[in-house]
Amino acid sequence: MNPYRLGQTKFFGPGSSFTLDSTKKVTVVTEFHAPHGELEEVKQYYEQEGKRIDLPSFHGVSAPFTNDFCDKEKALFNDPLEFQKKGKMKGIGEAFKRGMTLVISLWDDIAVGMTWLDSVMEGDDPSLPGNSRGPCDPTVGKPEKVREAHPKAHYEVSNIKWGDIGTTGGESPSHFSCDECAAHGFGEDQCDCGYCSSFGGCGWTCGQDASQPPKGPQCEKTIKCSECEAHGYEADQCGCGYCGSFGGCGWTCGHDASHAPTGPKCSVGSVEV
Repeated sequence: MNPYRLGQTKFFGPGSSFTLDSTKKVTVVTEFHAPHGELEEVKQYYEQEGKRIDLPSFHGVSAPFTNDFCDKEKALFNDPLEFQKKGKMKGIGEAFKRGMTLVISLWDDIAVGMTWLDSVMEGDDPSLPGNSRGPCDPTVGKPEKVREAHPKAHYEVSNIKWGDIGTTGGESPSHFSCDECAAHGFGEDQCDCGYCSSFGGCGWTCGQDASQPPKGPQCEKTIKCSECEAHGYEADQCGCGYCGSFGGCGWTCGHDASHAPTGPKCSVGSVEV
C-alpha cells in the first residue's frame, strides 16, 4: 500500500511533520478477514510510540482493502488487472490455504531503479493519478549509486507474530483480565461472553456489524470445558477450545457459519473431547 500514490503525501516520511515517522521504530499490523470462510478484506494499521495510526481516506477510493477498493484503484490508475486475473480476494485466500512463506529482503533494482516505489517511472506523466509514487529523484535509486552511497545499508525486523486478530499488535499484552479492559481503552464485556470490546459481548455483535470481530484483546475469563453444561452451555465436542461453539471444530461443525460461539473460551489445557 502506497498512500503517497493515492495523494496522501504527508502520511509516511522522515520527521515529525509526517503522520508516520520513518526514522522511528514502527509496528505494522495486517489483518485478514474471512468472516464467512472466504477472504473478503485485508486491513492494515501501524503503531508508533504507543499510538495506533490507521491508514487515511483516499480520494476516489477508500480503505479497507476489499475487491471494491482494488477495482477502483486499478481504474483510477489505469493499471494492469493482475489482481483481478488472479481471483481477487478469494484467489488470495485460496493461496493462503495452499501455504505461503513470508520473505523479507533488502535489495536494489537493476531494472528501473525503484522508481515504481517512491518516484516517477520513466515516460510517466507525474500529473496523472498514480504516476507520482514518492518524492525521490528518479536517478537516486540506480544500483550503482545506492551501493556506493550506502555500502552498509541495513534494517532490523523484530517481534514477528502470527495469530488471531487482536492478539499480535504492538507491545501490549494480548490478554487482559476483563476488569482491566476499560483501563486499557477497551469497552467492558456486557454479556459475559468472554471477550472485551465485543460490541457488548453476546454473539460478538449485540446488534452491531456481524462481519466484524471484537476490537479488544481476549479476556482471561475462562472456565473448564467440563464445567460448560453447569454454566448453561453445551460441552465442546471437537476439542477446539470453545464451549458452546456449535460443537467446536471451525466454530460451527456444520451449523450456521455466520454465528460466533455463544460460550466463554475454555481454559487452555482443559479441553475435553
